[in-house]
Parts: sequence; structure tokens; C-alpha cells
Amino acid sequence: MMFRSSSVGSVLVCATGALGLAVAESASAGTWVSASDPFISIRADAGPYQGVFNVPLSAATEFHDPDPLSGGDLWGWTAASNTPIMDGAHTVALLVDMNVFAARLPVLDSLSNPTGQFRWGISMSYNVQAGSDATTFTLCSPELLFGPISNAYGTASATMGGTSQPNGSSSYDGISINPALPSGLGFAALFNGSPTFRDYFASPLTNVGSGSVGAAGNMTVPGVDEFVADPVSSIQSKYKFTLSAFDTSAGTSDYSITPAPGAAALFGLAGLIGLRRKR
Repeated sequence: MMFRSSSVGSVLVCATGALGLAVAESASAGTWVSASDPFISIRADAGPYQGVFNVPLSAATEFHDPDPLSGGDLWGWTAASNTPIMDGAHTVALLVDMNVFAARLPVLDSLSNPTGQFRWGISMSYNVQAGSDATTFTLCSPELLFGPISNAYGTASATMGGTSQPNGSSSYDGISINPALPSGLGFAALFNGSPTFRDYFASPLTNVGSGSVGAAGNMTVPGVDEFVADPVSSIQSKYKFTLSAFDTSAGTSDYSITPAPGAAALFGLAGLIGLRRKR
């Protein structure tokens, strides 16, 4: 097994089929799994400014266990608190915090024994703050790439919320979060580069004065895998929304697939962190 971590940098944004890959071989089926480079891509657009913050793959912590039944492959990254998203010397917005994991994990039975089945998935949580202008955020998870999975089934869920913060004059003027993907929604679970498995958040979230807004939902029946495509060789999650000036938005998403319907299992940040601690 291997753990690795290093520093963070900034370059391009939102790559799919990325140029740099870290590849892990799976002894169980001779397949492979990899994570894109950059690992995370974040963009904040406000007025004339376009702030970019990308996390290189070298900054992710890696874990690889080749055991054919209970092993797995995991890449993870946690942001430093209140990381600025910059356009040159101008701070466009803040990445308040973020946790992202991409992994191939074994499916366990009710007694925590490996079943010989695996899930490929991405879990992401974020918290961002707009600057002095309304800010459009684009948050791209890593693209998790792997040997083609025939008749892939999957699950997806997401949350999005926000809180009104005091403006430049220390008063509250409400909050709005407007979905901004080309589809008109705010979140998409993608596969094979760009096709959408599920998407969510079609309506703006607004609140007049101080207060909070939020929405959450399962885009598939909870605990039930639904058909994605045949075959699937990559998955990625993406948020895009416009947030009112000075305000904060936070959300979480879980998206995973399996070659065997009915092997649904919780694929979330808590489970991934637990696996890392056990190894």
C-alpha cells in the first residue's frame, strides 16, 4: 500500500480525459483505475475577473491496496481554510473548505466481509464565498478513469445550500443561488467525458434578508442502483452556480457505479475516511 502527499498549485481548469494520470493496477480482474491531473478544478467568475484554482494530482493523498477481494484505490484532497481564488493579484472569491475523494472500493456484506464486487465513486463537499460581486462558481471533481465496465449501474445524490453574509456595509441583503450549467441545472453526475447520468437543482434558491437556503435530493432511488450505460470508462461530478455577493454556499455530492446491480452500498466521505484509517 502507498500514501503520498505534496503541495498545491494553479494551472488550467476542468479537464476531462486529462493529460496526466496516476494509474493503479487491479489484481482482481487485470483492470486499471486512474485519477485525472489536475485533480480538482475550480473557477470563479465575477465581473471582469476570472479566478482559477487547480489542484495537481501530486497534491492528492494516494492509497493503493492490491488485494483482489478487500483492496482498493483511493485519491483524496482537503483544502486549507479560506483559500483565495485569484485572478492575478485580485482575490475573486474564497474556497472556505473542500474535501474530495475518488476511489475504487470493495463492496462489503452485512458482516463487513468483502463480496468480491467493487464500486467506483467520487465524494465531494465544498464551501465557497463570493467576493464583492455576484460570482459564478464552477467546481469540477477529479475524473475517475478505469477499464470499461459493461452494463454499469449507479447512484447519485447531492445537496446545495447557502447563507446570507453581511455585505460591505455590514448589513444583510438576502441570498440567491442560481443554477448555471448549460442544462439550466446546478449539478451533474457525468460519465464517459460529458454525457449526464443524473443532474439536479433546476430552481434558484433565494431568501430575502439574513437567513439560509438549501435543497437536497437523491437523483436515484436510495440504495438502488440504476442503469448508467454500456460501457462506462470514467465518471466525474460538477457543480456550477451563481452566488450573490459576499454570501456563502456549501454542498455535498456522492456518485458511484458498479458492474453489478443490487450491490448498492454507502459511498460517502465518512466511509472513505474510515477505510483510510483502517489501512
